[in-house]
Amino acid sequence: MMDFQGRIARLRRTVGDEGLEGFLLINLEGSDGLNLRYLTGFSGTFGILVLTEAEELLFTDSRYTERAKAEAPQLQVRELKGNWAERLAEELKALGLKRLGLNSRTITLYDFNQLKEKAPEVELVPLEGPVERLRLKKEEEEIALMKEAVELTDRAFAYALEIVKPGMSEQEVSWELEKFMRENGSDGLAFPSIVAAGSNSALPHATPGERELKEGELLLIDMGARFRGYCADLTRMIALGEPSKKQLEVYEVVRRAQEAALRGIKAGMDGIEADKLARGVIEEAGFGANFGHGLGHGVGLAVHEGPRLSPFADPKRDILEPGMVVTIEPGIYLAGEFGIRIEDLAVVRD
Repeated sequence: MMDFQGRIARLRRTVGDEGLEGFLLINLEGSDGLNLRYLTGFSGTFGILVLTEAEELLFTDSRYTERAKAEAPQLQVRELKGNWAERLAEELKALGLKRLGLNSRTITLYDFNQLKEKAPEVELVPLEGPVERLRLKKEEEEIALMKEAVELTDRAFAYALEIVKPGMSEQEVSWELEKFMRENGSDGLAFPSIVAAGSNSALPHATPGERELKEGELLLIDMGARFRGYCADLTRMIALGEPSKKQLEVYEVVRRAQEAALRGIKAGMDGIEADKLARGVIEEAGFGANFGHGLGHGVGLAVHEGPRLSPFADPKRDILEPGMVVTIEPGIYLAGEFGIRIEDLAVVRD
């Protein structure tokens, strides 16, 4: 069972350290809602959390009141009717709150200004990602769900080996794999799958199209199941026929690069140092210019979270800590020919 009360307690300490009376997390239509789900378990598309030293209030509309009570029984659930900013301002006034922190990453400037206009007596203090920082380190229950997502994605790759053949389109393959994951327990996709054949595989984030698979090509598949909200993110290569000598040579370089990173990554290392573990192997083989993206990123409720494993990582913020789950995904991309990427998830331990 997820430790929602522990998460709330850690957030309260952060808010208290800032000298604030409470914290406001606003999840309106169009935002991803993952911070709210992380803190409370509520998965609706509209919800506002008001957190004070004594109160844990969840406001939502009539579509979600019963769902909120079921998913977040630990909270006081209240229904908002009418303009959200006006109603929330009334509730904040009734609570006597004068100085609140709010998560600056998940509220638009427009919505922020709406609330300031309706609640001028409340000082709204933007905080830079306090919930995202909590999400960086995964609890064992979260890791267990991610393992389930990975196992389901691995099964989908095994299914791909059975069905993929020349003549199919990239879109057909993508649909078959999505259908397999959904039929076998996935909540949905962690992200739109990348299915890229031949020269398209040299495009790191290619979109599946009508292009048909051909004998002798490589097929790159980057996909992930979502299981009870948590994401997998894996990439595998399929050879359609006998791979060429060059394809095998490049694949071996990428495999050795990933192996070096998986072997060398450790807590306390920053994202730049982690990236170098794989990049050094690729550069030594003469393909440094063909590895344009970073080694990886964090994964959790979102498929892209911190920390960043990249030459451009922040050495002060992108520090690997025990409990983080990151992708290790080196790649080599030869424009007009083919690309090869191998990606797995790794849990950072002590």
